[in-house]
Amino acid sequence: MRNQIGEIASKLGVEQAKLEGVAVLVLPEKVDSEEINEVCDAHDSVLLAKQLKQAGIPCRTAYDLGVEPRVLDRRGADVWLGMLWLFLENTALPATVDCICDWVSEKRNAEHDDSADKETRIHVELRMQRKNNTSTIKFDGSVDEFREVMKTVKKIGAWKK
Repeated sequence: MRNQIGEIASKLGVEQAKLEGVAVLVLPEKVDSEEINEVCDAHDSVLLAKQLKQAGIPCRTAYDLGVEPRVLDRRGADVWLGMLWLFLENTALPATVDCICDWVSEKRNAEHDDSADKETRIHVELRMQRKNNTSTIKFDGSVDEFREVMKTVKKIGAWKK
């Protein structure tokens, strides 16, 4: 069922059974790199995963799967989320998308006051999987653009195939 993620899971030494029932995987940057030493979690992705779990979203991180990547803590207003792997057939997808969008908006609002002149940018690789088909979007844009992309992901998830 999780064939597309299988190669990455295998490389990390993760059993595919640990992926069952998951709505979203919050994975480190460069997780599909040839060098496992390059894998690093962005601090923002760790915080997002905590928020998803607190909201009751079936979410797993590399750490949950038994991998302990180093954590990279970037400074500044930008949000770095590594790779978000969304399973479109999961019934929790709408709540997952809403939670991600709310968290990103809150993060932007916390980073800036009314006089801020720099716009928060989101950096993420989105992978969306339905059965044996996976699509990838490498996103680098504003919070508002990200919210629009995520609304579209939510609509796609509602399509029945």
